[in-house]
Amino acid sequence: MAQGTKKSVRKLPKPKLSKEELAKRRRERARERSFLRSHRVIFERIGFSRITPVDGVHFEFEGLKSELDDIFVFENVVVLAEYTRSSGAGLAKHAKGKGGVHSKIAENPVKFLEFFRKKSTGLDEWFRDVNYTPKQLEVRIIYASIDSLEDHHKALFKSSKFMSLAERSYFNNLTRVVKISARQEVLEFLGVDPNNVGQDGVISTTTPEDDYQALLLPREQSHFPDGFRIVSFYIDPDALLRRAYVLRRNGWRDSLNLYQRLIIPSKIKAIRAHLREKERVFANNIVITLPADAKIEDVSGHVLSDEDISKPTPATLKLKKRGNSVGIIDGQHRVFSYYADITPDKKIDKYRLQQNLLATGIIYPSGMKDQERERFEAGLFLEINSTQASAASDIIQAIWVLLDPFKPISVSRVVVNRLAVTQPLAGRLARSSLDSGRIKTASIVAYGLQPLTKRSGNDSLFSIWDQNDAKARFADGTATNDDLDAYIDFCVSTISGFLAECRTALDSGKWKLVGDDGGILSVTVVNGLIILLRKLIADGKFSGVPSNLNLGGINSVDFKSYKSSQYADLATILRSKVK
Repeated sequence: MAQGTKKSVRKLPKPKLSKEELAKRRRERARERSFLRSHRVIFERIGFSRITPVDGVHFEFEGLKSELDDIFVFENVVVLAEYTRSSGAGLAKHAKGKGGVHSKIAENPVKFLEFFRKKSTGLDEWFRDVNYTPKQLEVRIIYASIDSLEDHHKALFKSSKFMSLAERSYFNNLTRVVKISARQEVLEFLGVDPNNVGQDGVISTTTPEDDYQALLLPREQSHFPDGFRIVSFYIDPDALLRRAYVLRRNGWRDSLNLYQRLIIPSKIKAIRAHLREKERVFANNIVITLPADAKIEDVSGHVLSDEDISKPTPATLKLKKRGNSVGIIDGQHRVFSYYADITPDKKIDKYRLQQNLLATGIIYPSGMKDQERERFEAGLFLEINSTQASAASDIIQAIWVLLDPFKPISVSRVVVNRLAVTQPLAGRLARSSLDSGRIKTASIVAYGLQPLTKRSGNDSLFSIWDQNDAKARFADGTATNDDLDAYIDFCVSTISGFLAECRTALDSGKWKLVGDDGGILSVTVVNGLIILLRKLIADGKFSGVPSNLNLGGINSVDFKSYKSSQYADLATILRSKVK
């Protein structure tokens, strides 16, 4: 061979993929496209603009290399977004690599934007046109992964907002239905005070009030607890939408403090059609809660107290224009049917500005804590809906967590929420109805965890808990919140430890969701394993140390042959396999 001549290398043909492999690859690509698009539509629907070009622009800031995927802007709000399609170990690595640069950006966001505008012509143009000074900008960072990110990796980000699958699904659903009127809630999720958001280049330095002619009900007729005040008045939907919050069960807030249903698109569509076609509003009442700083004055401008009235009294209600300050207890669909859309709707836009919603407002006592308000609202919601169509079981469970955290079903609900973020079930249990493809938990709470965590019987975790002083306080009704937290901690750690041993006893690849390459995990299997633990406790075979068990025999069980509610049957077979 002559010197300098390169030896030709024969390329091996790529292996031909099967139909199943090709279909799987198409599904994965479609999932990735949907993942990327899902964030952009949320911000587009609420009136944000997307800065381009951003995606793929690499940079080095404060000695750290990184890139962004999107920048969204609205008035003086700037949202920096980064998404990752990594999973497993790759996701952990990606999170570790991004935590540092996110912290650097959060420490000096204006400096970062000034730096990045030199790399993005779109951002530079926005800076030239914007009517706000750099110090007036509200800058936020969101980080989103296509798969679940564990809590210890989230701890790497101190200033970023995480948008999980459930939160993406929730905001996609909400913005798809009520468009611009969802902006207040998205801002709250981002941690942006709506009062700090400018309008046409101006940021208000005060919080103005609106006046409403109201009827104040004396306590003798309302029979509400001391400090609560009841008023009836008409309010325009626009003013209410700008102030409203709804503690929706499957929203983004702490899942233990939520109880109301998600907005149902068909109901919104039907009510909106009624408004447009009948050209008249619904003449029925909505129930809302008002902040403690709502003022009630008589015709002379003097503040009315309960001692001043003995019968329903005309008054002026003064409400501050403050976002997320009015809670909607009953009537969210009637309120949100007046939503504002990017495309004007002349009839709806007209009705939205008219005082045509009759509201019963419940004014909170001053100094009432957030948890107390949420508990009150949950109880009121349950009262209103107790005679209507049955609320979903997970909604009822969430309400009881608020009303009576010591109730067995409440304990079970908290435990399942903790298991959903703890290995070996982390990322496999649905914390929301929008967690598509994950295991629903209402039946696990009712049929698996509630019997296991009850505070009676020889087959419960309580029977093997070694905190005798706390157990005595539970028995005589003097248990504290610390006692309850300690018992819940014990339940979560014990169940997680036992399930981890079960996972070890099974063939590699089985501990995955049903339908995922040989996975077995389903409601039936999780409940079967939890009932197995209860049987082992009752038989004296389990005292809190799962490694003392010989669980190898459970691998021979045909888990997939057990369907639907065959929890007990599965548990019986599993028990026969444990030595």
